[in-house]
Amino acid sequence: SLFFLLLTTGCVYWSLPVHDIFYAGLFNAGLTLALLMIVAMPRIRLSFVPERALIVTLLRDAGEVGLFVLLFMFAMRIDQLLLFNLRGAAEVGRYAVAVRVTEALSILPEAVMLTVFPVLAATHHSQPRRFQRTYHLSFKFLSAIILPGALLFTVLREPFVRLVFGAEYLESAVPLAVLAWGMFFAYTGAVYLNLFIVRRLQRLMLVVSAVTVTVNIAVNLWLIPQYGATGAALATVASNVVGYAVWALHPVTAPFMKECTRTAARPLASVMVAWLIVALVGVRGAAAGAVVLPVYVALMWLFGGITRTDVDLVRRLLVPEPTA
Repeated sequence: SLFFLLLTTGCVYWSLPVHDIFYAGLFNAGLTLALLMIVAMPRIRLSFVPERALIVTLLRDAGEVGLFVLLFMFAMRIDQLLLFNLRGAAEVGRYAVAVRVTEALSILPEAVMLTVFPVLAATHHSQPRRFQRTYHLSFKFLSAIILPGALLFTVLREPFVRLVFGAEYLESAVPLAVLAWGMFFAYTGAVYLNLFIVRRLQRLMLVVSAVTVTVNIAVNLWLIPQYGATGAALATVASNVVGYAVWALHPVTAPFMKECTRTAARPLASVMVAWLIVALVGVRGAAAGAVVLPVYVALMWLFGGITRTDVDLVRRLLVPEPTA
């Protein structure tokens, strides 16, 4: 990553064309592969003889996952394209503020799943109790983090935008608050989508993704002409809600979504009560931000969302269960 940053800096310094940055990325990817081979060769016995059945399986599964990722990326950008065509570049700029902030927040669930996914894959069949505990804790902690985060972005939306982007972007505050609540689906989706990959449900993921993209486009076309960036944010959240509902209703995936909903209930209740308390007290801005977080933590403790065993469960998660 540091080397790619150095290459990119060189491209900018010498005013090279933008496509040279992509060439730098390809070169860096080749260098990464070479370094991985150097590290792996002394430690892992590698076979360069192809196994036809394994290659066919890998290509089929990878193709389905690749198409899903393509649809996912399309859904992440289609709202900005429609916004540009229906409301112009200025409205896209307002919306981009909210998108940039929420996309930056997605690094946390991605980092968590880099650690959790191998555990899920390894314990799916051999250690079902550990498998269940792993995704339960992932749902629990990610929802407990993002929901108060969404509340903070809601009560601090204008001070945050003014501080980070400037007063001229204050119209981005409402789209930011809307997309912040939509981050719940991004955080929990990082868990349940990886669960579905472990269960080899890539084809079903493609179908559901196509449904959500269709909903996204339809709601964008409906709301953007009247509400602009806020309409685009609402369309994103609406499509996420539809996708979540489809997964919750499908008989194969319903048990996992039921667990997700159950674990998110206490954080959601704590957030709603904290929001109500702040509204009743009448504090706003930075003062509201200073109040909601300790109130949320206290309510989570009161509702049983945070217990003394949570840290111990995380520690025990790393210790393999004895196999039968």
